[in-house]
Amino acid sequence: MRVRLFELRLLAITLVTLWVVAGLAILTGYRPGGPVDLIVAAAAFLPPAAAALAVIWPPLARGDRAAAAVGWLGIASAVLLLPSIGSIVRNLAAGGRQTILPSAEVAYALMLALAATCLFSGLGVARAVLGQTALRWRRLVLGTLIAVTATSLTAAAFGGAALANELALRDAPPPQASRWGPTDLTLEPRDCDGPLRAGRGARVDLDASGRVDDGTAVGTVTLEGVRSGTDERWTASRATHRDAGQTQYVRVGERGWLYEVEHGWRSIPESRQLPGTLDTAVINAALSEADRAAAEDVGVELVGDARARHCRRAIDGPTALAAFPALRWFLSQNPLDTEPALRVWRGSLDWWVFADGELGMAAVEISGPTFSGEWPGRGLQVTLQAQLTALDRSSETVIEPPPR
Repeated sequence: MRVRLFELRLLAITLVTLWVVAGLAILTGYRPGGPVDLIVAAAAFLPPAAAALAVIWPPLARGDRAAAAVGWLGIASAVLLLPSIGSIVRNLAAGGRQTILPSAEVAYALMLALAATCLFSGLGVARAVLGQTALRWRRLVLGTLIAVTATSLTAAAFGGAALANELALRDAPPPQASRWGPTDLTLEPRDCDGPLRAGRGARVDLDASGRVDDGTAVGTVTLEGVRSGTDERWTASRATHRDAGQTQYVRVGERGWLYEVEHGWRSIPESRQLPGTLDTAVINAALSEADRAAAEDVGVELVGDARARHCRRAIDGPTALAAFPALRWFLSQNPLDTEPALRVWRGSLDWWVFADGELGMAAVEISGPTFSGEWPGRGLQVTLQAQLTALDRSSETVIEPPPR
């Protein structure tokens, strides 16, 4: 009996910890600027309070089958909660955006985790109220009623505060301008599988990095550029485990030039020209209408005072390299190379479509085995990630050929 009590309390402490992590993520990262930001964050700590009841009153059950069922209930709650926490942390930690309300997919998983947690705690409270000698069905009925009440009140408190915050934001006068897109909060961004385009121009920033699962860093790449139609110009600095240096690239019409310190400016043959290496590469390589047919709708978010729909799809290694050519530097390749690589790698691509129907931000993360290439460290898996932002998409810039 003591062993079961210890196991149940340990499981309850695990649930409390997971819910606290989710609450801290919202407390530190949820700042859309509404009047009840802190109330929304405070409501996020109601679930750990509910889970803490199971620490005080563990849902101890008589009989092996009943004890196993209660244990699996707690485990199921943790399993449902883990991916939801990862989604919350990933969405808030990427920077530049704040969740308004979660999508149906995210809310569904969180509600299941909350209901399982409240039922786990409710059974313990029912046992404490009715006594351990009470009939099992009476404890089950009371525990279920407690769980339904706690789940409803918690969901209503958090959802009501978040909805009130969103309505206040929509009623507030929009900012004068935003580099990200339209700031009219009444405009609804298009669906993930709806029409998507790049702006007629853009100022593009890209940050990429890599790591091995043993903690060894693969390196970093930073890129700054500007695009006008199909013309583009960018400068990139890299410091990877393979080499370090700076590269510049200019494309005007069908002509292209590449600058490297050891070679200077050199013309790129037309056969090696890519249709785009900045934000248009993401759309051309990974966000066709067919690619977005089964995209996950993560929700509508505020990004730099502009509303954007956050979408996600699975992606493989070759597609990731085509969409983010700068990742090829981690492979000792050139962004203009087209050789398929990282075939066994898998990951996810997130993108944000704004109310003007344009791509404003994209982020990719792919992972694969170290035997797929020469990587530092002694780990078994490598992860590469990159984030691209396309701002000032209505601007027009004249791209000139480089000085010769």
